[in-house]
Amino acid sequence: MTTYSVSVVIPCFNAENTIERAINSVVEGSRRPDEILVYDDCSSDGTRGILRRISNSHEFVRVISGDQNRGAGHARNSLLREATGDFIAFLDSDDWWYEQKLEKQMERVEADGADIVTCHYDLFDSAGQKLGVRRPLRRINAFTMHLSNWLPTSMTIVRSSLVGARHMPLIRRRQDYAYWLNLFKMNKNIKCLVVDQVLGGYLRNEGSLSSSRMQNAKSNFTMFRHTMGYGRIQSATLLLLNIAIRLARL
Repeated sequence: MTTYSVSVVIPCFNAENTIERAINSVVEGSRRPDEILVYDDCSSDGTRGILRRISNSHEFVRVISGDQNRGAGHARNSLLREATGDFIAFLDSDDWWYEQKLEKQMERVEADGADIVTCHYDLFDSAGQKLGVRRPLRRINAFTMHLSNWLPTSMTIVRSSLVGARHMPLIRRRQDYAYWLNLFKMNKNIKCLVVDQVLGGYLRNEGSLSSSRMQNAKSNFTMFRHTMGYGRIQSATLLLLNIAIRLARL
């Protein structure tokens, strides 16, 4: 059985309240990655001090510090360029993994030759109250991905050798959705699998870029129209399908 190397990439900005939980959830997992790369996007709170302490304690944790705040797109692309693993596992600074998350996903890679693996996850509000469980569609492919973004970035790993895997589109909203759509577009017969277990926690922050449903709808249309290059009618149709599926999942 082939043993693949894994890089975990974590962008963060002013994340002093959550970054340690995120990193510790990886460090304490049943399968430890080969490296954890953290990009600090010029934080102005206590994030840098926390990262310095963690990296001093764990040699496989490497911190990249930005000289000015450039946003999540720049942070993620910087991390993707530096990652050396056969697989890249994304994690946002306010989310966290459960103990067997990486182990279970890499088992699917090693057993089934998957290129992308995601999982079920718990959804929490900013007060720590559990809102429910999110379960991605069992069959994820280029067609179903256009209906909704079934790949939560913090819960998904991707083969780094895929065309486009090392570049995030430089858009402020729906960057992750465009990233996954581009991967399916540029890589034929991509194999995407779902581990049917709840393997992480996702924080729904009402102050975040992804919290406004109306703004998300507008951003999806803009992403389909300009980033993906689809026509107005196709973009509007996909937007309506996205909205219908989102309402059905509430």
